[in-house]
Amino acid sequence: MAITANKILFGVSKLYYAVATEADDGTLTFGTPVSIPGAVNLKLDPEGDTLTEYADNGIWTQVTASNGYKGSLEVECFPDSFRSDCLGETIDSVNGVVTESALANPSHFALMGEFSGDKKARKWVYYYCLATRPGADAKTKADKLDPMHESVDLAICPRSDDSVVMRYTNESVTDAIAAAWYTTVFDVPCLSSISASSITATAASVSFKSNKAGTYYYMVCSAATAAPTAAQIIAGETSVSSGNGAALASTNTISVTGLSASTAYTAYIVVKDTNSIASAVGSVNIMTIAA
Repeated sequence: MAITANKILFGVSKLYYAVATEADDGTLTFGTPVSIPGAVNLKLDPEGDTLTEYADNGIWTQVTASNGYKGSLEVECFPDSFRSDCLGETIDSVNGVVTESALANPSHFALMGEFSGDKKARKWVYYYCLATRPGADAKTKADKLDPMHESVDLAICPRSDDSVVMRYTNESVTDAIAAAWYTTVFDVPCLSSISASSITATAASVSFKSNKAGTYYYMVCSAATAAPTAAQIIAGETSVSSGNGAALASTNTISVTGLSASTAYTAYIVVKDTNSIASAVGSVNIMTIAA
């Protein structure tokens, strides 16, 4: 049955944050998402300039730089956990007092939530956010109640390791991904540093780095063969060599055998994390030596 796209989006709800930890190479890992109840308003404006170059009496080229977003988040009242985890405030659980210090170091965090749609909610995550301290705007009680809201300014930047700013679901999102959206920060495994070494006439070692643990799947094909899809690699369809194994969130090495001498091959790799989310297909060329 055809999937009907949303025609309108409205509202904001189910806000969560997850503290980010950044490794030396820029890779981010995230803590368990924590709820921010009472969403009122989220306003984000894109950051970045468009460079227009003119030549020959017309527009020669245009280049747009995407630097993320700046904006504000307004809620009924930020929980103490957000103030502590993201703003660096100190909670004195013995005396029941929260302290803000000028020396506090705010932490980056992922911000998650959703917009309602006429067909299906659009869930989203911004990965690298930083918030200012919330201000206060209280008024005396008059003939009607005027609730005080809290608002923080947000700076959302691209991730340094892969330049990703955010992701969101569309109407074809799987039930499994939608159901798990607020249990962990959705992220796609990223493969890097793919290389081949120790190449002989019949074997080679293929190494790659994954930012997430899970299961790797590989397939080695003749270089003249069309590149397989991720689904074909995971299914282990017929090829020169294929298999799978446990993927570490670091460097992994695959021993490839059954190759022929003086032959060009391409090794393809896919990683599925523990939530069964698959990476893009990575590849590396292999040229075996003469027998």
